[in-house]
Amino acid sequence: MEKRGKVALCLLTLMYFIGGMAGGICQVKLADQSEMYQYLKEAVSGYNLNIVESFISSAKDNVVELAVLIVSAFLPFGVWIFGAVLAVRGFFTAFAITASMRIYGICGLFLNAGSIISSLLVVPGIVCYGKFLYMGCCEKKGFKFLIVSLLFLSLILFLDCVMKGVVSPYIVKWWK
Repeated sequence: MEKRGKVALCLLTLMYFIGGMAGGICQVKLADQSEMYQYLKEAVSGYNLNIVESFISSAKDNVVELAVLIVSAFLPFGVWIFGAVLAVRGFFTAFAITASMRIYGICGLFLNAGSIISSLLVVPGIVCYGKFLYMGCCEKKGFKFLIVSLLFLSLILFLDCVMKGVVSPYIVKWWK
């Protein structure tokens, strides 16, 4: 049983890294980089969101992800949907980091500090939960399981909202 858990852990982590590599490569291979440069420069110079608006914007993105993760927790193949969610998350994170690093160099990492910290918190949580599902630790998937899943995944995605919605605006305001 422990071998099965290690396999799930490795596969889910691999899905995140494959998505990340695809996002970075996609950004590098993007045909019209001038539009991306202009978009990022305007986004950084015109970033006037307050913390509450930024947090709410981040939370709106995470509501869809939370719904997909909760529904997939009850499906027999749900762990693979977790892998797909991780791949998409990796894609967008790497795409944003690569784009900002191409414009601002190594300092572009600081603009994405919220996303990087978020990935360090959120991805392991989702991977461990996916491992939990894959190992079949909870065969009875009833109301209690729904509540525990909802609380655990909401906490993880709340941390994501804090990192992306609170830390990132402070960094961008400091950057200006």
